[in-house]
Amino acid sequence: MTSEDNKSEEPSQPRQRVSAILRRQIPIRHGEAPRSWLGGLPMMPKDVQWPRDETGAPLHFLAQICCADLPADLWNGYGPRDGWLLLFVETLEYERRRGGVQVMHVERLGVEHAPPEDAPTVRQSMSDSIANTAAEIRPGVPKFWRKWPVDIYVHRYFESEDGMGPAAITDETVYGAPALDGGIWHNFRDCGLSRPITWQGALYVVEGALRRLEPKTFARQFERDSGLLAAPEPDFTGVNQEVEKRLERSNADAADAPGYEARRQAIYEEVVAELRAGHSTGWLVRTFAEFEGRRAKYQGEIEALKMEMDVGDESLDDEPRESKQRRLEGLYETLAQVNHVLDDLAKRAAGFSGPDREAALGEDIKAAGEAYFAWGEAMRVKVGQLYDEIRARTLTAPLRKADWVAITKILSDQEKAHFWRQRNSYLLPVEKTLAIEERHLDMAIREDILDLYARGTIGLASLSKKKLRMLEQGLRHFEGQAPHRMGGHPNLVQYFELEPEEALLFQLNTDGPMGWMWGDCGIFYVTMLREDLQQNKFGRLEAFAHCH
Repeated sequence: MTSEDNKSEEPSQPRQRVSAILRRQIPIRHGEAPRSWLGGLPMMPKDVQWPRDETGAPLHFLAQICCADLPADLWNGYGPRDGWLLLFVETLEYERRRGGVQVMHVERLGVEHAPPEDAPTVRQSMSDSIANTAAEIRPGVPKFWRKWPVDIYVHRYFESEDGMGPAAITDETVYGAPALDGGIWHNFRDCGLSRPITWQGALYVVEGALRRLEPKTFARQFERDSGLLAAPEPDFTGVNQEVEKRLERSNADAADAPGYEARRQAIYEEVVAELRAGHSTGWLVRTFAEFEGRRAKYQGEIEALKMEMDVGDESLDDEPRESKQRRLEGLYETLAQVNHVLDDLAKRAAGFSGPDREAALGEDIKAAGEAYFAWGEAMRVKVGQLYDEIRARTLTAPLRKADWVAITKILSDQEKAHFWRQRNSYLLPVEKTLAIEERHLDMAIREDILDLYARGTIGLASLSKKKLRMLEQGLRHFEGQAPHRMGGHPNLVQYFELEPEEALLFQLNTDGPMGWMWGDCGIFYVTMLREDLQQNKFGRLEAFAHCH
């Protein structure tokens, strides 16, 4: 065997690669102007227009990176090494719209550009998913993400054996400091705060209450609660079967024939109208009969099982006695529930005098439902006034404890309202009050803490040294050990492979402190052709997100 043969059998040496990790500054160096940053506002020459997609919709600004700070051998030396790269994205439709992702190269910083008036609100990882599924403008909610300066951390690594990715790198390695596994607190009240710190946080709480009172949302929740605006609807069991029978008798065309759905809907409405007409009265008697039937059924099953347990021979029975005893206890529990419903319904019906208790109860159900909607509208007006008063303030200003007490008093000390509901044949009154939702309060505290930290005014939160240290450890964490990066190999959520002629321009991970949520905690990628990168041409980009 020749020396050349020996050489050919030696394993090939892994190739060294380089990637630029975009490391959010923690702590932020507020005393110096950032050279690169995520979120905030872009700094562009005055004559540069804010980018829009093919529909004319304005994009959202994600990042501005100083090219001079990128390693010289990134992208094999291709790409600009002076000026700044700016990344803009239409966060909901970037994969389907032309121009949904755009990268600019500007030679000088210029001035900050505020987003256009028609730019929608976007804060994806807020607990109420603001603008997470559809573009909308939400007054009082920022149209841009908080600004976070980043440093360039040069990650040199050898290709993995399969050539499919960078070697794993931990957040503690990137920062050279402890990071909290799991990231920032899920409940920011763990940091010792029980209320918003700024008027912006207060606005989030009040806006959350106001959105619940919007007519469509209010009606939708009433429907989810099985609320009633009239006497209970009849039992719709068998409606679909009757519809299918009538369709068959009418010699209807196949389901894929034109007009089929319209004919089916017409027959369905016909059947429902007949059912309602035939059951417009007598619903109270039928409800009693239904539950009395259930009681007799469960009583019979209990007696049969008890007899079986008394005389049964376990040696001939596949079911152990312990299992039968558990079944018996379950039947007794179900019977108790049925008896409770019957007793409760009898008491409620007894509260309505006259020869026709059913009609009186039906009128009360209707009046309570209508009064509940009137209450909701009155609350909407009152909370709307409070919302307008808060919006007129300087939202970044501190919120005094006395001001928060006054806000909670308006939201909590309101008269109660009630309506009737029917769920699984249970007829019950429901009492509602206007209260602060925990999720809105949690969101307000979280956003306040993160905004104050990013602005350098975290002292307003009065966090202890231990809590501040824990906060910063959580801020250093990056999801799935996949940092924000430029160049090199992508961190994979779902399998894909860059073609030899492609380069990874940006990888942006889900990031709680930034407010970024790509699908289900996924990663957002922007790639381009190396030949375009060599010529500093950013007109042909591919963008996509992979989710868990």
